[in-house]
Parts: sequence; structure tokens; C-alpha cells
Amino acid sequence: MKKLLIVGAGAVGRAFLPWVFPPEQFLYWYIDINQYLVNRLKRPGGTTYMTKSGGYVLQRIQCQDAPPAEFDAVITAVGPRNFMTLVEMFKDTTVPIICCENDSRLPQIMTNLTGNQNIYFAIPDVIASNMAPKKLTDIDPIAIVTEDGVCYIEYPMWTLGGNAVYLDKKGMYREWKAKLYIHNTPHCIAAYLGYQKRCFLLSDAMAIPEIKEIVTGAMEEMRRMIVARYGIDPIFAEEYSTKELRRFSNKLLHDPIARVAREPLRKLAKDDRLIGAAALCLEVGIEPVNIMKGIRAAMKYIQPKDPDYRTMKLVSDIGKFLDMIGVKPEEPIYNLMVKEIKL
Repeated sequence: MKKLLIVGAGAVGRAFLPWVFPPEQFLYWYIDINQYLVNRLKRPGGTTYMTKSGGYVLQRIQCQDAPPAEFDAVITAVGPRNFMTLVEMFKDTTVPIICCENDSRLPQIMTNLTGNQNIYFAIPDVIASNMAPKKLTDIDPIAIVTEDGVCYIEYPMWTLGGNAVYLDKKGMYREWKAKLYIHNTPHCIAAYLGYQKRCFLLSDAMAIPEIKEIVTGAMEEMRRMIVARYGIDPIFAEEYSTKELRRFSNKLLHDPIARVAREPLRKLAKDDRLIGAAALCLEVGIEPVNIMKGIRAAMKYIQPKDPDYRTMKLVSDIGKFLDMIGVKPEEPIYNLMVKEIKL
């Protein structure tokens, strides 16, 4: 059996990856800052549930105890900010590393810092919650839920096997542009708008007609943008959009607003899914009306338990904020932000 070290036992690492790399074919070792969780996964293990056919399918996770001499692969799912804290771990090794982080730039950055040429990007095309409904946690306190998604991984890793889909650079490019803009942008917009309505779950937000209309509009703006700017096949983009709207509303996922909305500063970065996406729309002549509504809501996401709480609380001037993230006054998105965002 192949041996995997999973760094990060959260939504992707614990809920989704066991379906991609089935425990009957792979042995698992986990690293996580939550040592209780790691210990709980060892004995007697934990449970992950997949939403399927209107219900849940169960799978048991078993984290091994003593690590082997070497692993067949290391898979990270710790979040883009935390990924860069792993530099020392990945130095002086040639073990393949699969980066399941929401930033396609990270594998090359890590390669430059560590010298490891075997670092590959992966796209978990899935919504995986970091929690589960009470009826499931009553059975297992660390139960977790994922949908039936697909994990796309760069083709050189195809020998690892499992249920992953291995793609060449062209295929990964298409899937990443769709994930970054048709999924990530409307997904967090739904969360920020839902937070304003005091929703707890993303599906609760999507059940509000006003929010669903804005999210659908933002998704249409993103669909048109990636077709015009990146040459993405319009039929593929339309089918992807339809899939996203359906999955956002899946009540079985029990996906909390706080998970999707977390770290607003990262999502509001100049080249990320909100301000960056709106700027790209302007470049190809698309007015980002609905995306701006999402940006407005994101700027007001001041959640005490969020890592960005202190900084967001101090934001009181949109001009200073744009200067902080590197948006220049001569850029079209600067003028639009100053006009539309009132703090």
C-alpha cells in the first residue's frame, strides 16, 4: 500500500482526500496543529461523510501511528498563508509534494525556496465542510462532510493513482481559471452577503432570493470574463456555472459561513478573487456590478474570531486600503472602488 503524509486535517485533508485516495489502497499519516484531532484520528479513527443521492455515505479514516522511513507523497491542505510556513519541512527532500492550496503560484514559490523540483499543484474541485450536522457528530465528534467532488492533479504525479484526475498543463489551466473565478468569487460573495443577513450556513444564504440573484449575477460576470480574457471554452464555462449554483445550495454539506468567508484580506488582495476579479472584468469591458456588491459586503466582514479581525476593524478609509494592497489611483478599479465602497 502507498503511504501518504497529509499536512492539514481540515476540510480538504480529512473530509475529501480519503475519497480521492481510498484507505483500502493508501496508508495515512496526519500532521495538524490540533494534536487532539490527530490523536483522535489514530484510535479508533474518524469518519468522513460524502453527500450523495440525497443522503450521506460513510467512510472511516485511520491515521497510522509510527511514520515510515519515507512516504510516496506529501499532500498539503493547510491554506495558502500557512503553506509558506512549511519551507523548512520541505528542504533537503525530493519526496513528491502535492499542493492542495487555493493558489496556483505556491508550488513554484516553494520549489524556489526549497530546491525540491517535485512540487505539484492540485485543484480540489469540491466543497468540503469543516463540520457536520449534529446527528453525525453525536455519533462521532470529529465527523466531517464533503460532496462528491474531483481532485485534479498535475500529470507527472499520475503514478500515485487513486481516484484523482491527472491533467496536463492545458487542462490544469482551464480548471484553475474556472475554480478561481466561477467558484471562488461567487462562493465567498455568498458567504459575505449571508453574514450580513446573520446566516450560519452557506445554504441558508443561498435560500435568500436577493443573495442568490447577486451570486448568480457575479457568476455570470466571471463566466463572461474568463471566456473573453483567457479563451476558456464557453460551453465548459456555462456548465461549470450551473454546477456551482447547485452545489452552493446543498444543505447536506452543512458548510458554515465562517469557513467560506475567513481571511477577507486575502480574498480582497489586488490579484485575488474579488478586487482582482473586478479589475479583470473592467479590462475586457464587463461592468462588475454584482462583484462590487460582494466586495462591499467583504469590506464589512468584521468577525472577532477571524484571523483578519484586527486589521479589518481598523479599515476606515478606502483610499488608504487600496494603497495598502497595491492598487494605484491610475487603475480603473481604483476609481470604481472609491465611488462604490463607503466605509
